[in-house]
Amino acid sequence: RDSRSQRLRLLVFSLAIVSGIAALTAIYSLKASVEKGISSEAKSLLGSDLKISSKQEISGEELAGLTANAENFSLETSFPTIMRFRSNQQESGSRLMQMRGIEGEYPFYGKVETRPADAWEKLQTSGSAGGVLLEPAVLDQFGVKVGDEVEIGGMSLRILGVVDKPAPRSSRFSGFAPEAYVRLADLERAGLLGTKSMASFTLHLKMAGAVSAADLKETVREDFPEAVWRLETPEDRRENLGKALDNFQQFLGLIALASLALGAIGVAGAVHAHITRRIPTVAILRCLGCPGHLAFGMYFAQAIALGLFGALLGAGLGIGMQMGLIAAFQEQLPVSVAAVPEWKIAAQTTAMGFAVCCGFALLPLMKIREIS
Repeated sequence: RDSRSQRLRLLVFSLAIVSGIAALTAIYSLKASVEKGISSEAKSLLGSDLKISSKQEISGEELAGLTANAENFSLETSFPTIMRFRSNQQESGSRLMQMRGIEGEYPFYGKVETRPADAWEKLQTSGSAGGVLLEPAVLDQFGVKVGDEVEIGGMSLRILGVVDKPAPRSSRFSGFAPEAYVRLADLERAGLLGTKSMASFTLHLKMAGAVSAADLKETVREDFPEAVWRLETPEDRRENLGKALDNFQQFLGLIALASLALGAIGVAGAVHAHITRRIPTVAILRCLGCPGHLAFGMYFAQAIALGLFGALLGAGLGIGMQMGLIAAFQEQLPVSVAAVPEWKIAAQTTAMGFAVCCGFALLPLMKIREIS
């Protein structure tokens, strides 16, 4: 009954904490969902059981030793180069591209999505005339279309299609330049793989049977102790992505915690204003025989009820934001992430927000005990 005339003001007290709890719930729930997707599809993020990268071309003897126990393997050579574009038999521009020449059935896990749908298979078919696959943004930039030609070194290739979901990237340079996919044989014909080229050579292995990543790497190091290779397994890729995800979550988490702190300060201010208005009411209750701890308990109960309301509302908004973001960016994510609420995360952030809310409300509530 005491809160009837003050409920609009008390609503502000509840809403002050909502944004912080919603942000915390959304950020941590989204991270948990993506981590589950990464764990379940670790192999598709690498495309193979073991990736061996080298700055020097892997020799035939080394290749035979590495692939002896493999079920399948694929070779890749990548390097940056300038590509020239032609539209209607006229040159329409040039730009730096990251060329990826692939031989074999890579990726062994996951699927490359192209337009038209059979463009990747057509590129890998040895009997075809050869060609190139590009990212959609490159075609838009230079006004070219599927069927037009591009020039790489001294060779012309026809655009076979565009890549909507590419093969797992093997080079960090891919983040700075668009990727172009060709057959390894076509790349060698271009005449750009000289002794001073910035090429990296990669061997992708698909192992027969269940072999642990640690044992596989240890075997390669023992068999080739002098080789300076970079070895990567699906577990390594998962750990690297997990670290990047942790860093991103920590950055966003600081913003969410700042929002929660500001909300808590708003809670303290709202409770202080509410108690200041209710001083005459508390004084009358004290005159009628109400103990100080009972008067304090009345207003603390109001703070608890409104804090719980704000925490639950914030958690609900956070879950909605998490599921909405996953649904909106599902196609752009490299792994499949299920739009499922993370109830455990929501419960933890709700409890934390509720505790912060009650803690900041206690200080202004202590004034009640001083009213005579």
